Amino acid sequence: MIKQLKNLGPGLLFAGAAIGVSHLVQSTRAGADFGLGLIWALILVTLFKYPFFQYGPRYAAATGESY
Repeated sequence: MIKQLKNLGPGLLFAGAAIGVSHLVQSTRAGADFGLGLIWALILVTLFKYPFFQYGPRYAAATGESY
């Protein structure tokens, strides 16, 4: 269990730095205001956004370029 938590730690730190406090506050506020009423929007945005998360690393690996 401790080894798993040690492996999880850097990812949690990176996610916390990448997401930021404003996202955390606004997402909890939206959850309090709307409940699960906006879950459809979250699923839709994730489906549209996912290919771009795949494209970037693949492009960088294939061309050796990154910005």
